This record gives sequence, structure tokens and C-alpha cells, in this order.
Amino acid sequence: MNKMVFAAAIAALGGGLALHSPQAKAATMQPVLDDADVAKVVQVAKQALAERHAKGCIVITDADGMTIFFQRMAGAYTNCNAAATVKAKSAAQFQLPTDDLYAQLDKQNQLHILAVPDMSPLPGGMPLKVNGVVVGGLGISTPDGNVDTPVVKLAAAALH
Repeated sequence: MNKMVFAAAIAALGGGLALHSPQAKAATMQPVLDDADVAKVVQVAKQALAERHAKGCIVITDADGMTIFFQRMAGAYTNCNAAATVKAKSAAQFQLPTDDLYAQLDKQNQLHILAVPDMSPLPGGMPLKVNGVVVGGLGISTPDGNVDTPVVKLAAAALH
């Protein structure tokens, strides 16, 4: 019995050593949003909103749609937090501006998109990219989608 346990232990160790063989695959590194990236995007968004005399919510998610930054500006409309959050999630997970999702609904009649939980085709969501890789999503929500779209585009461009 002890010989079998010893043999199993040796096999397990050998299996672990195989991970370092030339045949093992290297891990790929993905860029992520760091605190400086988030601060830069938020600063541009706030400045663009101020220039338009608009108040709203700003949400940044990671690539999986998990919120990593949220701010509701003083005087922002009720429920802008929920709208900005689904815009950011949608942009990150679909890797498209939410305006493009709206265009799919409008021109291609792809109503099934509306069945996806936490998805929004409302204007004001933009994927955030670092070195061409989607690392998150940005959602801007004010009472006017005509404000949200240019603000979110400017803020997302701050990463380039």
C-alpha cells in the first residue's frame, strides 16, 4: 500500500514538472484599466458634461461588465445610475458603442437584443480599449441622449 501511495506521489510530482516542459503554453497577458486610466476618462467626461451644462451619471465597468467606478453628479436626474450602468455593461460585453446596438434594432429589426439581461441600446455607452483590446465599458447618462453620445466618445478617446 505504501508503495502505491509513494508511486502516486511521484507521478503527481512528475505531472507538475511537465508544466515546465517546452510543450507547455505560455499565459497571455491582457491589458486592464488601471486607476490612472479611470481617472483620465472620468476627468474628460466631467469636463465635457460641464461644457454642455449637463449633469448625470458616469459608470465604468471592467471587460466583464462589473462596475469599477460610479459617480452621480449633484443635481443629476433620478435613476441615471441604472441607465449609465447598463450602457457601460452593454458596451463592454458586446464590445460595441450602444448607438450601434440601437442601429441594429432600428435597421436590422434584431429585437432579440432586447431580451439580453442588463443590455441597453440607449445612446451613451462606449467600449474602453487599451492597445486595441476592450478592457471595459463607459456609460454616460443625462436626460439627453444627444449629450450622452458626444461626451462618451470624447471620454473613451482619452485612453488613446
